[in-house]
Amino acid sequence: MTGRWNGADPVLLFDGDCGFCSWSISKLEQHGLLGHPAVSWRSLPRAELPVPAERLSTEVVLIRPGTAPVGGADALAATVLASRSPVRFAGVLMRGPLARAVYRQVARHRYRLPGGSDACAVR
Repeated sequence: MTGRWNGADPVLLFDGDCGFCSWSISKLEQHGLLGHPAVSWRSLPRAELPVPAERLSTEVVLIRPGTAPVGGADALAATVLASRSPVRFAGVLMRGPLARAVYRQVARHRYRLPGGSDACAVR
């Protein structure tokens, strides 16, 4: 489901330059847990970005028409819950303060995780 974004449909924007982020999206897709297309925000013209690039470089962001952008663990949870996977209920576990805290720690240290590199570091 990774690909392009037409600006009118829901999309999960991720950092395609980060190996860990790309690896994570690939795993979600592999397991049928992407309920919305995932697109690297870096493939979009800056003028078309729905949120600042600074935010997109630190967290995934779910864009849905008519609603405010949702980021981090909440974006992943909503995307997993929107999937057709029989285990989409796992998205419920990805919501809440604990999930947000874990997401922040993973995002902060993503350059140390599988597929990560110095390019993944959040400055």
